[in-house]
Amino acid sequence: MRGFTGMAGWALTVLLGAAALGTVQGGEEKTYPIGVVVEKSGALENWGRQSESGMKLALEELKGADGIKIELFVEDNKSTPDQSANAFISLAEGKKVLCVIGAVASSNTRAMKEQANKLKLALVTHASTNVQLTKDTEWLYRICWNDAFQGAVCAKFAKDHLKSAKAVIVTDTAQDYSKGLSKSFTDTFKAQGGTIVEELTYQSGDKVFTSQIEKLKNLEADCVFCSGYAAEVALLLKGAREAGYEKPFLGGDGLDDPQFFNIAGATAGTGVFLCNHAHPEDPDPRVQAFVKKYKEKFNEVPGAMSFLGYDAVLAIHDALKRAAAKGEVTRESLRDAIGSIKDLPLVTGKITMGADHEVKKRAIVVECQADKTMKFCSEVKPDDK
Repeated sequence: MRGFTGMAGWALTVLLGAAALGTVQGGEEKTYPIGVVVEKSGALENWGRQSESGMKLALEELKGADGIKIELFVEDNKSTPDQSANAFISLAEGKKVLCVIGAVASSNTRAMKEQANKLKLALVTHASTNVQLTKDTEWLYRICWNDAFQGAVCAKFAKDHLKSAKAVIVTDTAQDYSKGLSKSFTDTFKAQGGTIVEELTYQSGDKVFTSQIEKLKNLEADCVFCSGYAAEVALLLKGAREAGYEKPFLGGDGLDDPQFFNIAGATAGTGVFLCNHAHPEDPDPRVQAFVKKYKEKFNEVPGAMSFLGYDAVLAIHDALKRAAAKGEVTRESLRDAIGSIKDLPLVTGKITMGADHEVKKRAIVVECQADKTMKFCSEVKPDDK
């Protein structure tokens, strides 16, 4: 990855300004080790790269602030649950980190949740949206919205903007993310008076969607909601369009990946909409400032995971600052500080951590274009869904 070492995990130390309470002992500044587990290789590696880039930019910008010195250790989960759990344990026991950020995929974060509870180490997911992740835990927090909100946004868009009364659901049965998002869409769509004609299924890694496409052609529906990830949904979309199926497709943030366009080609620009966390064309001044800095540093347009990775570091810095002001920072005190984040302005929206370990902030809806770009359509606030 650009600018990083080839080691399994890298460490980046950044000095963050004038001294705060609890950061200086015996004339030496205290370092706060923070772990990160993301998809640096495997099927979801593009999201891991984006997350990592956003984190690196945040660290560099924070230099000189609040007298906090952060040492960030990043481990590759290879896009699998098993490696996610192993990486979490390694960071907890080997690097003695104070908390861990990650992962992108909900299935990978779920694998770390068990270890977070067992080892009593806070886990902050910047991008995993499965609703169940924050249940039954005192140690896992989420700083993005969840699939209950995302599913509702997609269902409302289908009903209000696409005027859909009947929908087909397509679910990846191997992914917690996909199953949870399908349920959220279904519940909201039905509550609005819509009908789910049928739920079609597949599994991650599938390459052939002939049977699903044939079923689509024979079903009476106004739209198709695909809750999975980019590689498989792109193949399904491409095959469906080539077979003459022209109904609108909707999806969640799992489709925000360059491989979606690389696989689907121009077919991705024919009536395809998705819900997302952020978009570089969003006119919000804070977003535009971030996009400018990101482009200057990495010579590319940031993806949604770039925004979320950046915000994750800002959130941890805020929590560290408040924990350090009360004395020595421990895993428990940092956990409590994360849980008490309030009115923190981030690029993807201001957040306050709820008692349910969730935040509420806006989502956006974009329309895919034939030139492999996405057009900003609208924003949806939690009260608007």
